[in-house]
Amino acid sequence: MHLFYLPGFTPGEINELPEDESKHALKVLRLSSGDKIEVTDGKGSIYLCEVKDSGNKACRFNVLSQTTSKPKGYYIHVAIAPTKNADRIEWFVEKMYRNRH
Repeated sequence: MHLFYLPGFTPGEINELPEDESKHALKVLRLSSGDKIEVTDGKGSIYLCEVKDSGNKACRFNVLSQTTSKPKGYYIHVAIAPTKNADRIEWFVEKMYRNRH
């Protein structure tokens, strides 16, 4: 499952990834109609979505369900030294997200 961050995301409006995210989803991840993705608004809500239209520049999706997490009573701080290789930072963020429980 792939997670996309859309600040200010409001389900029900035009559910479409921004152009750069759409390109990544369609060209790099090779997502197509019927594939599932997760979208977060960065405020505690994660939406399970299904890709409905995978055009050339736009990845449109339908929201299937919403999960809202309650704020935790604690904070976890992680410090890393950035490397010149941006792929390593992206890998680190993905692993931190997957192991957040």
